[in-house]
Amino acid sequence: EHADPAPAWLVLSTASDDRLSWLRVGEALDAIWLACTVVGLSVVPFSQPIEVARTRAEMAHHLLEDDSCPQLLLRVGWPTPTNEAVPLTPRRPLEEVLDHE
Repeated sequence: EHADPAPAWLVLSTASDDRLSWLRVGEALDAIWLACTVVGLSVVPFSQPIEVARTRAEMAHHLLEDDSCPQLLLRVGWPTPTNEAVPLTPRRPLEEVLDHE
């Protein structure tokens, strides 16, 4: 109840830009997302800025102030409270997606 309602931005970055680094960022994302979910925080990943080479370089230089490789941006914050129930996602019948002989 005393938490700042403004979202925080996290940058997941690595020392290099190889497949092992990508795997490690995925593992870090998994741990962050689970920890946030446990306490009720919302996580929204943003990869588009990282996909643009110039934006990625500017982020590393001006935001991180080093030579690391930004891999993913995360917006983390408290969800907007609502009294409305979230509608269920429509599901296809099991017979349409599973073929059992």
